[in-house]
This record gives sequence, C-alpha cells and structure tokens, in this order.
Amino acid sequence: MMTFQLSRAPRGRARLLPLAAPILAVALSAAGLGQPYGQPIHPAYQGYVVNPDGSITMVFQYFSHGRDPVTIPVGPKNSFTGTADRNQPTTFLPGNHEFICVLVVENADEARALRWTIAFPEEASATSLDPLNSEYMLTERGQEEALRALDPEKAPRGICVNKPPRVSTNSRRPPSVDGSGEREIQEVKAEVGKELALSGSVEDEGLPRDGEVVAIWRKVAGPGAAEFADASAPRTTVTFDAPGTYELELHATDGELEATDRIRVVVS
Repeated sequence: MMTFQLSRAPRGRARLLPLAAPILAVALSAAGLGQPYGQPIHPAYQGYVVNPDGSITMVFQYFSHGRDPVTIPVGPKNSFTGTADRNQPTTFLPGNHEFICVLVVENADEARALRWTIAFPEEASATSLDPLNSEYMLTERGQEEALRALDPEKAPRGICVNKPPRVSTNSRRPPSVDGSGEREIQEVKAEVGKELALSGSVEDEGLPRDGEVVAIWRKVAGPGAAEFADASAPRTTVTFDAPGTYELELHATDGELEATDRIRVVVS
C-alpha cells in the first residue's frame, strides 16, 4: 500500500498520507485515456485465502512505472473478467501499491476465472491465469492484512471491498489489524518546549471512489497542551508546554470507515 503527507486528498488507489499521498484528482482525468505516451501500468495478483465458509478472498495490486497519477475509467482499458466494474481503482499512483483490491468470491471456479486487465498506455497487461496455485497462498502477514476488518461471510461477493485506512503512529510499525487502535501503545520521550517528530502513516486503497482521506492528530490525555505543527499531516511535529505523560492519537477516515492508532509520550 502507500503512504503520504496528508490533508485532503482525492481518491484513487491507495491514498497515502505521509509521502506518496493521493493528491490527485484534478489533472488526472486527462492523464489516463487517449494518450499515445506514458509509462506502463501493470496489475498483479498478490494471492488468496480460503475462508472457513469455503469462499475465497483474493488480493490484487498494481505497479505504475510513471511519475504522475493516471486516471483509467472502468472499461476496455480497466476491467475484470465477467463483470468489468468490480469497484477496482480508477486512479493509479506512481509506484507499487499492494492490497488495492480485496474481494471475496463464492468458490474456486469463480476464483480461477477472475483476471484484472489494464491497458496503459496501449499494451494490455493481465493478472495470473492460475490464481489458485499454491504458490499464491498468502503468508500469515498477508492473510492478516487481507482479512483486516473483513468478515468473509458477510462481505459482498465479487467486488473490491472498502476497508478502513491503515493507520500507524510510526511509519516503521505495521498498522493494527482491525484499525481500532486497541493494541500495545508505543512510548517515546520528549522535553517541554522542544519539538518531537511524529512519523505517522495513513494508507488507503482509494475506496469509495468519490471519497477523500482525512487524517488528524489529537491529544487524548495529558496534563498540558500539545501543539501540532500540522495536525492534518501524519508526519509532523508536536510541542508540549508541561511535563507529564501524554497520549496522542492519529485518526483517519475515508469518508465511510475510520481507524486510529495511539502513541504515549513521556515529557520531562
């Protein structure tokens, strides 16, 4: 997935908030179709999980070799087999973006027939013809992310599912599995009046397509004030005006779903 400095960003694929954010929507419509030039975009199949009810969770990603966001509407140049529109991304950011489309199909026959095709700038590229090959079975970490905030039994069939943003107060720390923020809180130290760098991250697959990712830092506990240089940026700085123990929370929403993560700061 991705990461970028946030404020408000239009949708597309993964919207990242610390560095590679999806800041895109404006000049995007013109970038996608009808142009004889541009670096290729390749869809890829990440793997699958066989669910307890017999359904199969499938995961897709893409890699864009270009340096600019590209918009490719659903149609001949951006389609899935069977039903062209499976709620897949229509805005593609530079770089490699994983877990962009997580979808659940009813059985193995449906899974074997499913392929994603992207044709940009001209030549078409499609995902694997053998998606249930054992080599594609997701690792434990991959399964954890694929099933994050997803109930396979209740998930809609055959479409990319919107999931909460992946939020972490430390970009080197994997986001929580369910996005609830209810996990062991990391602790760091700071001094009164001195800036503390916060290296948070917010990643999203770009759904819903008409939504936008919004992030915000806030103080949830502590004896004094916590002043953020830019509370809407996952990567920012904070300054405290009194000693003590504080808890800070990074919250993000895609307009439909939300997630949080917390960090504890001991200020001397």
